[in-house]
Amino acid sequence: SNALFCFEKANELTGGEDWRIPLLSGLCFARKRQWASSEDFLRRATVKNPKSAFAWYELARVLLEMGQTDRAVDAVGRCEQLNPSFKPALDLKERIYK
Repeated sequence: SNALFCFEKANELTGGEDWRIPLLSGLCFARKRQWASSEDFLRRATVKNPKSAFAWYELARVLLEMGQTDRAVDAVGRCEQLNPSFKPALDLKERIYK
């Protein structure tokens, strides 16, 4: 029940510079299928490090789970621009368009 507070505190303690903490926080929430919290943290990770293809991929995956297909297409497209050979992103893109 305190998870959100704890993850927020962890992000606060990093001074807002480290993109890996929001990425890991988002992955934890995704694992528990808490999509809204996951999306929030993953979006923060992509803002802090817009060159992380993995962060964009994870954000796209969560957005698709939330039914936000248009935003998922944008996120997976950004991932593909950064790393055109990232197989999980290519698979996700194929899944989106089916």
